[in-house]
Amino acid sequence: MSDETTAYRLLNQTLRAEDRSTVRPWFSYLKLLDSAAAKLHKFK
Repeated sequence: MSDETTAYRLLNQTLRAEDRSTVRPWFSYLKLLDSAAAKLHKFK
Protein backbone atom coordinates (compact mmCIF):
# COMPACT_ATOMS: atom_id res chain seq x y z
CA MET A 1 0.00 0.00 0.00
CA SER A 2 1.46 3.34 -0.97
CA ASP A 3 1.44 6.37 1.30
CA GLU A 4 -1.06 8.03 -1.02
CA THR A 5 -3.84 5.53 -0.22
CA THR A 6 -3.63 5.24 3.57
CA ALA A 7 -6.71 6.28 5.51
CA TYR A 8 -4.56 8.63 7.60
CA ARG A 9 -3.25 10.44 4.53
CA LEU A 10 -6.69 10.74 2.90
CA LEU A 11 -8.31 11.99 6.11
CA ASN A 12 -5.50 14.45 6.76
CA GLN A 13 -5.79 15.88 3.23
CA THR A 14 -9.55 16.17 3.65
CA LEU A 15 -9.28 17.94 7.01
CA ARG A 16 -6.79 20.43 5.53
CA ALA A 17 -8.93 21.21 2.47
CA GLU A 18 -10.61 24.60 2.18
CA ASP A 19 -13.89 22.98 1.17
CA ARG A 20 -15.21 21.82 4.55
CA SER A 21 -18.07 19.88 2.94
CA THR A 22 -15.56 17.18 1.94
CA VAL A 23 -15.27 16.18 5.62
CA ARG A 24 -18.90 15.03 5.85
CA PRO A 25 -18.25 11.49 4.50
CA TRP A 26 -15.70 11.01 7.31
CA PHE A 27 -18.07 11.88 10.19
CA SER A 28 -19.12 8.28 10.90
CA TYR A 29 -15.51 7.10 10.92
CA LEU A 30 -14.42 9.96 13.19
CA LYS A 31 -17.29 9.34 15.60
CA LEU A 32 -16.43 5.62 15.77
CA LEU A 33 -12.75 6.42 16.34
CA ASP A 34 -13.62 8.93 19.06
CA SER A 35 -15.95 6.54 20.90
CA ALA A 36 -13.33 3.76 20.74
CA ALA A 37 -10.64 6.07 22.09
CA ALA A 38 -12.92 7.14 24.94
CA LYS A 39 -13.22 3.50 26.05
CA LEU A 40 -9.47 3.02 26.37
CA HIS A 41 -8.13 2.92 29.91
CA LYS A 42 -6.25 5.95 31.06
CA PHE A 43 -2.68 5.32 32.20
CA LYS A 44 0.11 7.31 33.76
